[in-house]
Amino acid sequence: MVATHQFEQGRVRQSIGGGCGVAITPTGNFRTTVYMPGWVTVPLGEMYNPVFFISTVFAIHGDTDVPVNPVSHGCVRIPMDIAAFFHNMVKTPGTEVFVYK
Repeated sequence: MVATHQFEQGRVRQSIGGGCGVAITPTGNFRTTVYMPGWVTVPLGEMYNPVFFISTVFAIHGDTDVPVNPVSHGCVRIPMDIAAFFHNMVKTPGTEVFVYK
């Protein structure tokens, strides 16, 4: 997945390339809902320091592998070193998240 993360006037902007398998990356305008520290296990795997933007299903989260081709199950992967402090950069709940193709 080629991803561009931008902050504009306190908002998170994310450009993504789709989904894979049976999980589809939803597009639209969302807001951060909750931050969960550390490693969190969800049905599709593990995520580090997730900041969820659709319930507790889709999140911006750290991962040890952040590929440059489409492999997303709906989340936005960021490098582990960024995930260590990303949650301090966004107000949770409430920061707008834009997901588009």
